[in-house]
Amino acid sequence: MIKSRKNKWQPAFATHERTSMLRKHISEIERIKKPELTEDRLEEMNYLIAEAMEYNQSLSFTYFAEGENRLLIDNIHYFDSNKGVLHIIDKFHVPYKIEIADIVDMRTL
Repeated sequence: MIKSRKNKWQPAFATHERTSMLRKHISEIERIKKPELTEDRLEEMNYLIAEAMEYNQSLSFTYFAEGENRLLIDNIHYFDSNKGVLHIIDKFHVPYKIEIADIVDMRTL
């Protein structure tokens, strides 16, 4: 009887390893490919950036990072045209740097 109770802990470790491997596999499957933007959409986004910087408007950015799309709603602080990077500061004064090539969608609020 004692011997059978001694071996009960072993399946628990196996399930922990199995669930961690399954979570890792599911996260790899859920990753998406980076979408390609047309030239018309790039021109429209360029116009939105210029307008938002001029009138200090908030924009919602959907950008591609690490295999998933992320959302950010804030004001543009600075645009570095040499590097192609937007410097964005959120409501809590936390700075973000997003490359123009990573932006998937952009809308005014």
